Amino acid sequence: MRPIYSVAEKQPASVTVKLNGGSCGQRMACLEALARAYGVPTRVRGLWLRKEFWKERLPLLKPIMPKTLMPWPQFCLEGKWVDFDEIFQPISDLCKLVTHRFTNAGMSLFDAVHSQPVDLLGKSSQYSLKDFVLSETDIFDTRDELLDRFDDRTWVGTLIFNTVYGGKPVRRVNEQP
Repeated sequence: MRPIYSVAEKQPASVTVKLNGGSCGQRMACLEALARAYGVPTRVRGLWLRKEFWKERLPLLKPIMPKTLMPWPQFCLEGKWVDFDEIFQPISDLCKLVTHRFTNAGMSLFDAVHSQPVDLLGKSSQYSLKDFVLSETDIFDTRDELLDRFDDRTWVGTLIFNTVYGGKPVRRVNEQP
Protein backbone atom coordinates (compact mmCIF):
# COMPACT_ATOMS: atom_id res chain seq x y z
CA MET A 1 0.00 0.00 0.00
CA ARG A 2 1.49 3.32 -1.13
CA PRO A 3 2.30 6.00 1.42
CA ILE A 4 0.48 9.20 0.43
CA TYR A 5 -0.26 12.47 2.20
CA SER A 6 -3.69 12.71 3.76
CA VAL A 7 -5.31 14.11 6.89
CA ALA A 8 -8.60 12.22 6.43
CA GLU A 9 -8.10 10.12 9.57
CA LYS A 10 -11.78 9.09 9.65
CA GLN A 11 -11.59 7.61 6.15
CA PRO A 12 -12.91 4.02 6.22
CA ALA A 13 -10.25 1.31 5.86
CA SER A 14 -12.15 -0.03 2.83
CA VAL A 15 -11.56 3.27 1.00
CA THR A 16 -7.85 3.22 1.84
CA VAL A 17 -7.59 -0.36 0.55
CA LYS A 18 -9.48 0.54 -2.62
CA LEU A 19 -7.11 3.48 -3.22
CA ASN A 20 -4.13 1.21 -2.42
CA GLY A 21 -2.59 4.09 -0.51
CA GLY A 22 -2.92 6.22 2.56
CA SER A 23 -1.26 8.15 5.33
CA CYS A 24 0.45 6.30 8.15
CA GLY A 25 -2.68 6.68 10.26
CA GLN A 26 -4.94 5.41 7.48
CA ARG A 27 -2.71 2.40 6.90
CA MET A 28 -2.65 1.72 10.66
CA ALA A 29 -6.47 1.81 10.54
CA CYS A 30 -6.36 -0.87 7.81
CA LEU A 31 -4.10 -3.01 9.96
CA GLU A 32 -6.49 -2.59 12.90
CA ALA A 33 -9.47 -3.54 10.71
CA LEU A 34 -7.65 -6.60 9.40
CA ALA A 35 -6.68 -7.66 12.94
CA ARG A 36 -10.27 -7.32 14.19
CA ALA A 37 -11.52 -9.29 11.16
CA TYR A 38 -9.25 -12.14 12.30
CA GLY A 39 -10.45 -11.90 15.90
CA VAL A 40 -7.52 -9.92 17.31
CA PRO A 41 -8.78 -7.24 19.72
CA THR A 42 -7.46 -3.73 19.13
CA ARG A 43 -7.57 -0.43 20.96
CA VAL A 44 -5.99 2.98 20.44
CA ARG A 45 -4.62 5.98 22.27
CA GLY A 46 -3.72 9.34 20.89
CA LEU A 47 -0.24 10.79 20.88
CA TRP A 48 -0.10 14.58 20.53
CA LEU A 49 3.01 15.22 18.45
CA ARG A 50 5.05 18.40 18.19
CA LYS A 51 5.02 20.00 14.77
CA GLU A 52 8.79 19.39 14.56
CA PHE A 53 8.11 15.67 14.09
CA TRP A 54 6.80 16.52 10.61
CA LYS A 55 9.54 18.98 9.53
CA GLU A 56 11.11 16.50 7.05
CA ARG A 57 7.77 15.37 5.63
CA LEU A 58 5.92 18.68 5.48
CA PRO A 59 8.51 21.44 5.06
CA LEU A 60 6.13 23.85 3.31
CA LEU A 61 3.72 23.80 6.27
CA LYS A 62 6.36 24.25 8.98
CA PRO A 63 5.45 27.88 9.75
CA ILE A 64 1.74 27.11 10.30
CA MET A 65 1.78 23.46 11.38
CA PRO A 66 -0.06 22.83 14.65
CA LYS A 67 0.50 19.97 17.07
CA THR A 68 -1.04 16.81 15.62
CA LEU A 69 -2.94 13.84 16.97
CA MET A 70 -1.50 10.45 15.98
CA PRO A 71 -3.84 7.52 16.69
CA TRP A 72 -1.48 4.85 18.13
CA PRO A 73 -3.00 1.36 17.99
CA GLN A 74 -2.42 -1.60 20.23
CA PHE A 75 -3.14 -5.25 19.43
CA CYS A 76 -3.92 -8.00 21.93
CA LEU A 77 -1.45 -10.72 20.94
CA GLU A 78 -1.11 -13.84 23.05
CA GLY A 79 -3.06 -12.17 25.87
CA LYS A 80 -0.81 -9.08 26.00
CA TRP A 81 -1.39 -5.58 24.59
CA VAL A 82 1.34 -4.79 22.05
CA ASP A 83 1.89 -1.27 20.72
CA PHE A 84 2.05 -0.69 16.98
CA ASP A 85 5.79 0.00 17.20
CA GLU A 86 6.45 -3.55 18.44
CA ILE A 87 4.14 -5.71 16.32
CA PHE A 88 7.10 -7.14 14.41
CA GLN A 89 9.56 -7.37 17.28
CA PRO A 90 10.36 -5.65 20.57
CA ILE A 91 11.96 -2.20 20.51
CA SER A 92 15.03 -3.64 22.25
CA ASP A 93 15.57 -6.03 19.31
CA LEU A 94 14.93 -3.31 16.73
CA CYS A 95 17.54 -1.11 18.45
CA LYS A 96 20.17 -3.74 17.62
CA LEU A 97 19.44 -3.39 13.89
CA VAL A 98 20.09 0.34 13.42
CA THR A 99 22.75 2.98 13.92
CA HIS A 100 20.53 6.08 14.04
CA ARG A 101 17.09 6.97 15.31
CA PHE A 102 14.06 7.30 13.07
CA THR A 103 13.98 10.76 11.48
CA ASN A 104 10.69 10.64 9.55
CA ALA A 105 12.63 11.64 6.45
CA GLY A 106 13.13 8.41 4.47
CA MET A 107 10.72 5.63 5.32
CA SER A 108 7.31 6.56 6.58
CA LEU A 109 6.49 5.77 10.19
CA PHE A 110 4.19 2.93 9.08
CA ASP A 111 6.87 1.36 6.87
CA ALA A 112 9.72 1.82 9.34
CA VAL A 113 8.30 -0.19 12.29
CA HIS A 114 9.31 -3.52 10.75
CA SER A 115 13.02 -2.65 10.63
CA GLN A 116 13.80 0.14 13.10
CA PRO A 117 12.54 1.54 16.38
CA VAL A 118 9.87 4.18 15.95
CA ASP A 119 10.01 4.78 19.68
CA LEU A 120 7.50 7.54 20.40
CA LEU A 121 6.81 6.08 23.84
CA GLY A 122 10.39 6.23 25.16
CA LYS A 123 10.96 2.48 25.53
CA SER A 124 14.65 2.84 24.65
CA SER A 125 17.13 5.48 25.66
CA GLN A 126 19.30 5.70 22.56
CA TYR A 127 16.50 5.77 19.94
CA SER A 128 13.69 7.41 21.89
CA LEU A 129 11.46 9.89 20.07
CA LYS A 130 9.56 10.74 23.25
CA ASP A 131 10.69 14.38 22.98
CA PHE A 132 8.30 14.74 20.02
CA VAL A 133 5.32 13.64 22.13
CA LEU A 134 3.62 16.51 23.93
CA SER A 135 1.08 14.31 25.71
CA GLU A 136 -0.99 11.14 25.45
CA THR A 137 -4.73 10.54 25.67
CA ASP A 138 -6.55 7.80 27.47
CA ILE A 139 -6.97 4.47 25.70
CA PHE A 140 -10.11 4.08 23.58
CA ASP A 141 -11.78 0.95 22.24
CA THR A 142 -11.76 2.38 18.71
CA ARG A 143 -9.95 5.04 16.75
CA ASP A 144 -13.34 6.56 15.88
CA GLU A 145 -13.98 7.21 19.59
CA LEU A 146 -10.54 8.84 19.91
CA LEU A 147 -11.02 11.01 16.82
CA ASP A 148 -14.58 12.01 17.78
CA ARG A 149 -13.26 13.26 21.10
CA PHE A 150 -9.95 14.88 20.15
CA ASP A 151 -9.65 15.53 16.42
CA ASP A 152 -9.51 19.32 16.18
CA ARG A 153 -8.69 19.81 12.51
CA THR A 154 -10.24 22.91 11.00
CA TRP A 155 -11.62 23.14 7.49
CA VAL A 156 -9.08 25.88 6.75
CA GLY A 157 -6.15 23.72 7.92
CA THR A 158 -7.47 20.74 5.96
CA LEU A 159 -7.88 22.89 2.85
CA ILE A 160 -4.32 24.23 3.12
CA PHE A 161 -2.90 20.73 3.71
CA ASN A 162 -4.85 19.22 0.81
CA THR A 163 -3.87 22.06 -1.53
CA VAL A 164 -0.16 21.64 -0.78
CA TYR A 165 0.19 17.90 -0.13
CA GLY A 166 -3.12 16.03 -0.32
CA GLY A 167 -3.02 12.73 -2.20
CA LYS A 168 0.59 13.14 -3.33
CA PRO A 169 3.26 10.47 -2.73
CA VAL A 170 5.10 10.89 0.54
CA ARG A 171 8.30 12.92 0.22
CA ARG A 172 11.40 10.87 1.02
CA VAL A 173 14.88 12.16 1.71
CA ASN A 174 18.01 10.50 3.02
CA GLU A 175 17.22 8.84 6.35
CA GLN A 176 20.73 9.33 7.72
CA PRO A 177 20.83 12.02 10.41
